[in-house]
Amino acid sequence: KKNKTQENLFEFKESEEENSPHPAFRKLEILYSKFGVDDFDFDSYNQTRFTGLETHVDNSYTNSLLQLYRFVPEMFNFLLGNLAIENLDSNSIIRELGYLYDMMVKSFGHHLRPTNFQQTLSSLQDANNLGLIEKENGTISSTARDIGTRIKLFNKFLLDKITKDELKEVAEASRSLQSYSIFGIEVESTIRSLYTGAMSTDTSVINTLDVFSPLANSFRPSIKNGSQPSILSYIESSLNTVEQRSMLNEMTGHYEAVEVSHTVKRLPPVLSINLHLKNDELKGIRNNSDWLKPTFYTAPSKERFTVMENITNHVMANAFEEYSLVGFVCEVTGELDKDKHLVTFVQTYNDFLQKNEWYLFNDFLVTAIPHSEVFNLSYWWKTPVTLVYRNTRNLPRFDYAAWNRGLNDEILYRDHFAYGTREGKKIEYELLTREEAPKPGTLIAIDAEFVTLEEEQFEIKSNGLRSMLKPRKQTLARVSVLRGDDGPKMGVPFIDDYVIVEEGIHDYLTSVSYTHLRAHETRRHL
Repeated sequence: KKNKTQENLFEFKESEEENSPHPAFRKLEILYSKFGVDDFDFDSYNQTRFTGLETHVDNSYTNSLLQLYRFVPEMFNFLLGNLAIENLDSNSIIRELGYLYDMMVKSFGHHLRPTNFQQTLSSLQDANNLGLIEKENGTISSTARDIGTRIKLFNKFLLDKITKDELKEVAEASRSLQSYSIFGIEVESTIRSLYTGAMSTDTSVINTLDVFSPLANSFRPSIKNGSQPSILSYIESSLNTVEQRSMLNEMTGHYEAVEVSHTVKRLPPVLSINLHLKNDELKGIRNNSDWLKPTFYTAPSKERFTVMENITNHVMANAFEEYSLVGFVCEVTGELDKDKHLVTFVQTYNDFLQKNEWYLFNDFLVTAIPHSEVFNLSYWWKTPVTLVYRNTRNLPRFDYAAWNRGLNDEILYRDHFAYGTREGKKIEYELLTREEAPKPGTLIAIDAEFVTLEEEQFEIKSNGLRSMLKPRKQTLARVSVLRGDDGPKMGVPFIDDYVIVEEGIHDYLTSVSYTHLRAHETRRHL
């Protein structure tokens, strides 16, 4: 049997090769020269208008999920719109993700390194406790070493953190919670004592749906005409789960057997799924060419949600909601454990062809890919782990200017110090006034200074030549913005900020930086 493989990075052709991943799916490495990354041919890996993400950064395994949500309009518009709100929280994922998505659009296919987002993620204690932090040298913060398990944990963590970040903003601005209306799943949980029959019911909101085999949920799907079960039976059974376990009775102080049921009462416009498949289930899926479905229909009934592949009449059409697959993260297994990594399949609109088209994102490689390859799960090395479906009713379009709607620009006209006030500070800039508010065409000059966090790493080859393994890692230490238009204040800075660096600094590069970046010793404005 002939499988499709890639002769080059962009064109799929028939081949006899069937035992290893296609070149486009394999783990990629950035090869450096003496000039660092500047002369690496990224363009040969991406001839689309979409942006790839570099791998030489902490937590690069998250690139796959970041790409997936970039192509969910509801999520994208929400995150960009959130940038209009002033947010000075140094641990805000919702802000950094918004900036990252804005840059990915404006780069028009140029590769990016998501450094700011990853620095924020790595600083979060909860992320470290969950084992989500993977340093660039390969060390991991805990036991979540399996990359498929880790991306599912990160998916749950990311959506939960976005909701927590928004809750802080909502408390200050007295507005409704948008994230809940985008991806919040309403669940009713009932606990029934098997000894006394006493029951208690509670309602909560979760942001990701854990999908297991129907057998794990004691669910028997109705299979018609001898057809094989698909992902739809997995989803339906996971919308309504029942388990038995022991629970402490606080009244008696004794453990007793209880039945715990979880029933989904509301599905959101964006349904995020973490897929949990065992090895024996994977074998069956490999032999089922129609297991993954591009669409499904669902409707609530008195006891459970019903999930169907097709609806047959107009009455059903009015009662059921249609969900369409946006894309999914896939684990690609190599011959060695170190070759295991993640790629993303996404369906989005191609303006040139004027139709939806599937794309493969493998870090900095981006290429169109046939529909048949996306849904082909017969390969031993290909396993779906996280999927996103969205409700097709009233589909929003991408709002690339969402950040500019109601933009709060007050930060331009006042100070913001990490420690204290102007008292005792040496101020060498003059704040803007409202009369000087920047307009399209306003001329300014920007200068930035950096400090080094890590030096380049080289290996010495047998012939004596040096080969770069990793480039220098730097971070922003100072930024100055000057008035550039003709007038009495031309050349006068309105921003001249020294930036706190929380990571260990390897080289301050200048004596000025060494003197002024030490938070509790400097007279400068940090």
